[in-house]
Amino acid sequence: MIAVLAALAASSLWGTADFLGGLFSRGRPAVVVVAVSQAAALLGIALLMAVAAGPFPGPAIIAPSVLAGSVGLGVLALYRALAIGPMSVVAPLGALASVVPVAVGIAGGDRLSWMQAVGIAGAVAGCFLAARVPADADAPRPASRAGIGYALVAALLIGLGFVGLDDAADEDVLWGLGLSRAVCVVTLVAVAAVAAARGTPVAGRLAPVAPLALVGLLDLGANGLFAYASTLGLLSVTSVLSSVYPVATVLLARLVLRERMAGPQVAGVVLAFGGIALIAAG
Repeated sequence: MIAVLAALAASSLWGTADFLGGLFSRGRPAVVVVAVSQAAALLGIALLMAVAAGPFPGPAIIAPSVLAGSVGLGVLALYRALAIGPMSVVAPLGALASVVPVAVGIAGGDRLSWMQAVGIAGAVAGCFLAARVPADADAPRPASRAGIGYALVAALLIGLGFVGLDDAADEDVLWGLGLSRAVCVVTLVAVAAVAAARGTPVAGRLAPVAPLALVGLLDLGANGLFAYASTLGLLSVTSVLSSVYPVATVLLARLVLRERMAGPQVAGVVLAFGGIALIAAG
């Protein structure tokens, strides 16, 4: 039960961070939002490690931490998707990130109860349903298609990040978080440098920094909770529970931005919640 609660808490923090990140990316280049927020996350975990981290666990943690660092590019793609398309349309596709670790977990020997298997199928199906583009969607169709494309790329990279973070956390949670954030920031700084060289106004779009730092700290908290949950429960189950964060993003978009949700999208959200209930009960 602790693993379930930690995974769901991670999902809530990720959903809030994604809503804010997507919102801030509508006024700035997405690479600026992600790079600054992840730099704040790196600073936060560095301070925590200075106080609480044990000795370096060994070279076995390096490869999975590098894989976990790929989540930065996934978040960049997701924020770009949230910036150009309706959040209530593109955000649920992010939950498909769970497909990657579910496949890895089952291949590695995870054994699911029938309720968990049905719940996983329901949660994923609900996300597909919630991601349907209504005929009268507020955003133009080209933006919606591009947003969906970015969201699918994000789902793949974030899913790989889940797998890497799970393996790194088995070695050491704090070191896994720290190394993965370092890889993430280095990668994003390189992307930002390329964007600046191509004429994207990066340096002049940093202020105010505090809201971007908040996004990074929320993301760090979610990563920490997921890493902890993955050490207690099955990767296939933990990743699905953590991957329903688009529900929080969609609900925030509905409450704050007044984005409309079509009937199939509402049904998809309900189906996703039903899947969560079955997973938790199983």
